[in-house]
Amino acid sequence: MKLALIFFILLQVHFCFSQIKVIDYEQPELIGEIAPMGETHISCKKSGESYIFTYQDVKFEHIKAYKSFSFEDKEGSFDALYNIIMTGFEKIPDKDIMIEIPEGILFIKFIKTLGVTNVRFQHVYANGEVSGFTIWLTRKKINKLFGKK
Repeated sequence: MKLALIFFILLQVHFCFSQIKVIDYEQPELIGEIAPMGETHISCKKSGESYIFTYQDVKFEHIKAYKSFSFEDKEGSFDALYNIIMTGFEKIPDKDIMIEIPEGILFIKFIKTLGVTNVRFQHVYANGEVSGFTIWLTRKKINKLFGKK
């Protein structure tokens, strides 16, 4: 009886360890990053067919929070986003550009200050809650972010 109990306990321990598996994970490819002084403000990575933008939320001055949004590159969505932004640099739109992404809506806002056009993203969840804002980005920084040096 003791032998059967010991065998049963050992069998249970074996099943517990067999539930843990090491999985193979592919690191996302870094497309571009804006990181002055080594501190990332915004980065773009590609994982499979998805592009992931991770940014430091500048909605609050004293809180460092990183947020992200992503989308799949269906029908050239990544290049289309880049082209929309570049068109905005040429002719600043009268109102913010709204782009629907799987997690909600991405607003693209342009301003011109001291003769320099800047753009920033505002990420809004599907329920209407504002996730955050990116820093203002120049044309040069957008080219670097999208890997178009």
